Amino acid sequence: MHYTPQKQLFYLFVLLFASPLFAQNDQGRGSSITPIEQEVNDMRQQINKRKLNFTVAPTKVLQADIDSRTTGQGNVRGLAVPAEVISSRNKKDSQKTQSSASKFGTPQQKSLDLRTMQGVTPVREQNTCGSCWSFTVIAIIESNILLHSNGASPNNLDLSEQQVLDCSNGGSCWGGWYGTALDWAKKNQVSLSNEKDNPYKGADKSCMNSAKTNFYVKDFGRINPSKAIASVSEIKEALCQHGAVATAVNATKMFLGYRSGIFDENAKGDINHAIVIIGWDDAKHAWLLKNSWGSDWGDNGYMWIDYNSNLIGSYAYWVETAGTTSGGNNNTPIADNKPKPNPQPQPNPKPQPKPQPKPNPQPKPTPNTQPNPFPQPNPQPEPSKTVIEQQTRQSYHCYPICPKPERFKATPINKKGNGKSKKTKSNNSSTVKAKTKDTQTDDNTPK
Repeated sequence: MHYTPQKQLFYLFVLLFASPLFAQNDQGRGSSITPIEQEVNDMRQQINKRKLNFTVAPTKVLQADIDSRTTGQGNVRGLAVPAEVISSRNKKDSQKTQSSASKFGTPQQKSLDLRTMQGVTPVREQNTCGSCWSFTVIAIIESNILLHSNGASPNNLDLSEQQVLDCSNGGSCWGGWYGTALDWAKKNQVSLSNEKDNPYKGADKSCMNSAKTNFYVKDFGRINPSKAIASVSEIKEALCQHGAVATAVNATKMFLGYRSGIFDENAKGDINHAIVIIGWDDAKHAWLLKNSWGSDWGDNGYMWIDYNSNLIGSYAYWVETAGTTSGGNNNTPIADNKPKPNPQPQPNPKPQPKPQPKPNPQPKPTPNTQPNPFPQPNPQPEPSKTVIEQQTRQSYHCYPICPKPERFKATPINKKGNGKSKKTKSNNSSTVKAKTKDTQTDDNTPK
């Protein structure tokens, strides 16, 4: 084919200038990847290069973190450790783990998962408010309540993080400290509110006087305040004695994008996020932690993290609560405790020590059981009325043969017992007999 000089110049122009334009369009199509996908791809390359043992994914919290870095709004972490806690041993934090027998396991066992004991409430979500510290406080309180409730359902217990956020002076949506909130709850004997009475709003609000349960913080303490990071054995002991433990961690980009596996990034840096340890597994050399980023993050909201990774175990706290039933219109997570019949066995011994009415029947039989209408005669005879009464009573039994009542009109009996009637007529034999008796008595008497 023959090309004129004009056509040859045209095709040369296309090859020199138009081809770079098509190449730019192709590169534009390839650059349509989103920022979160780009970050996940970069993290996956690092994981493969370092041969780490976990996977990452484009989670909601990772996207929120990217947005906050772009717009300057929102915060998915939110930990602000007071300077006195970092630089010295704060007096109110200098509380050692209570010395008591293990209640929920032993530190020597190879693994522990408080979820199997119904000792962990469902995963919550703090959204873009940096209130992880308030969610951590409520999480360890709920765990301790459940473990003391003898099998109450974790789904029935949901206390208010908003109350802690607004009323404890522990912080705000831009960060806070769970140690301050625990101290507020204990010192003031705060009756904790229920979630449905003071729901989470994901923003700072004024403290609301909402309906309360009767759950409150009885005691709390920091695990080994002499060290920033408690040892593995010390945290295990606290888990077995008190339940879930509050602690801090360095939540990096990889931490935000965690999906599964054993997180072993081993990043140093600074702590910036509060989470809750709820178990361990020595075979994995890892803690089991519960987060407050919803079930989209991690393994349905949970993570296995290596014992020594990302400053896990920093400023670890335990808590002890009191209160067995909720009040008012709040839900009743301790409904399983209601069958405990503590007051029922108490009245049984009470009637036993009441034999006091026994002396009452004693005086009663004396006048009633022996009603002698005819008492034994006294040495001094009674007046003639008694004789007449006895004779008249005999007359009722002999009726109608009894003599007439006129015959019973007799003179009173003398002291010797012989009566003298008004009628003086008597037989000679009777007088003789009386005389002979008198003479016999006289003869028997000593002269």
